[in-house]
Amino acid sequence: AGLRMATLSSIYEYWTRKRNNRGRALVRKFQAPTAINDPSPLATFRPRPEMYKNLRRVQTRRNDKDGYNKLLFLKADLQKVREVLEKVRKREALKQHLNDL
Repeated sequence: AGLRMATLSSIYEYWTRKRNNRGRALVRKFQAPTAINDPSPLATFRPRPEMYKNLRRVQTRRNDKDGYNKLLFLKADLQKVREVLEKVRKREALKQHLNDL
C-alpha cells in the first residue's frame, strides 16, 4: 500500500500544524506535567504534592495459601446458597402446581 509522496507530506503537515496550534505534544506521555499551582480546572494530571504521595497506595494482591483457603470457603458458601435457592424454587413450583389443582 504505497502512498504518494504528496499524500504523505499533506498528512505530515496536518499533524505538525495541529501540534503547533495546540502548543504542546499531541500524545499525553510526551507532554510536560501541569504545574501544581495552576488554577485552571482544565489542566489535569497534576503531579501530587509530597504530602499526598504516600497517603493512598494500591495494595498489591498476593496469591498465598490463606487467600486460596478464603476463596475455597467462599465457593462452598456460594454453592450452599445455590442449593438452597434451587430447593426454594422447587418448593414454590410445587405450591403453584398444588394451587392449580
